[in-house]
Order: sequence, then structure tokens, then C-alpha cells
Amino acid sequence: MNLKAGAGAWLARDERRGRARCLGALLMEALVALAVFLMAGIGILALMHQGRESMRRADELVRACDLARSAMARLECGLAGVTELDGPASLWGAQDAATIGHNTPASDEWMIEVQTRRSGVDGLTAVTIVARKENGRDAPGEVSYTLRQHVRLGREQLPDAAPEDAISEGLRQ
Repeated sequence: MNLKAGAGAWLARDERRGRARCLGALLMEALVALAVFLMAGIGILALMHQGRESMRRADELVRACDLARSAMARLECGLAGVTELDGPASLWGAQDAATIGHNTPASDEWMIEVQTRRSGVDGLTAVTIVARKENGRDAPGEVSYTLRQHVRLGREQLPDAAPEDAISEGLRQ
């Protein structure tokens, strides 16, 4: 009986150790699952931040493209001259922006640079328009869009255009 009692105590002790091992393995499995879940969550959050930043840059590039094309259209139509367009961009007002779907407030961060040079084609001027935005400290980098096009400009639209005199009028005819 003594032998049986000693064996029973040994079996009970081994059974308790087995339960403790099982509980330890369960705890370890829960910690590993939590670590995997946290790593996946951090990865998804990083991708979301990168996607949001890419969308912001794309929106600014679309804005730069729109500003450059609008400036070129105003130049082609004769609504503005080269010197009027060169400098801070005139953005849509708040009322106009709501009408056309832009919800970004007007900003003086946008600059328009207009350069002209003679073209190889008679009567046309090579015009280069660059719309540029310098980003602040919170958003590093510069957004710009360059538009090049040949445009028929009137003398009043050209920078530093000398007024027509009788001799140049006679040469044009």
C-alpha cells in the first residue's frame, strides 16, 4: 500500500504539471496571436497613411495642371497678358469653388511662371507655363506642372511689347 500511495502522489503531481504546461502553452499561443494581430494592424495603418499622402499629392498635381491650363486658356483668348499671369495664381473664389466642386480654400501658395520665346512658325509664340506650389514643413516637397504650347499672341499680350509705329505697321502689311 505504501508503494501504491507513493505512486498515486507521483501521478497526481505529474497530472498537475501537465495542466500547468497546457495552461502555459495556451498563454504562449495567445501572446503569439496578439503579436501577429498587432503587426498586421500596424502594417495596415502604414499603408493607409501612405495612400492618404499619395491622394493628397495627386490632388495637388491636378490643381497645378488646372491652374496651368486655365492660364494658357486666358492667354489664348486674350483675357490676360503674359505679365498679368506671371506671379501669384488667382484661384477660384469660395462661391465659385463650391459651384464647381472644389472644396479647397483659395491660397496664395501657388505661383504661375510664364515664359515666352519666338517660335519657328510665323505668328506663333512658344509659351511655357509652370504652376508651382511650395509645400510647408508638414508636407515636404514641391508640386509643379509645366505646360508648353505654341500660341498666337497679340502685341499687347507680349511682355515688353513696344507700341506699333508707322514703320512696323507698314512692314506687317
